[in-house]
Amino acid sequence: MKPAITVAIGATCAVTRLVAMREGRGTREVLRARLGPPSQVHRWAAPLLLESLALWYQQPVRVVLSAESDAISSALHLSDGFGFGDRTLHYDVAWCRSRGAELRGGPDAFRALRRLCQP
Repeated sequence: MKPAITVAIGATCAVTRLVAMREGRGTREVLRARLGPPSQVHRWAAPLLLESLALWYQQPVRVVLSAESDAISSALHLSDGFGFGDRTLHYDVAWCRSRGAELRGGPDAFRALRRLCQP
C-alpha cells in the first residue's frame, strides 16, 4: 500500500496555513506553508494546489479544512455553501469546525494542523 498524503488547511480572514503529512514508515511533514488570505486568492488556487500534490505523489489526497467561518471556507472553493467538502478524483475534503487552536498564529497553529492530519 502506498503512503497516504493528508493536508490540513487552517484559514482565517488574514492568513491561510497549510500542512501536508505523508504516512508510511512513520508520519512526516512534506509541506508547510503560510499563504495569503482566502479572500485574495484566485478561485482555482486551492483546488489546483491539491491536485498538484495528488499528481506529485500519484495518489489522492485527504484534506481537512478548518476555517473561521463558512464565508472563508467557501472563498477557497473547497466546499459547497452547506458545509460539505468537495470530492474529486484527486482530493477529498472534510470540513472540520474550528476549535481555534489551529487558527491562532505562531508555532501552535502548525502544531494543531499536524494533529488534524492524524487519521
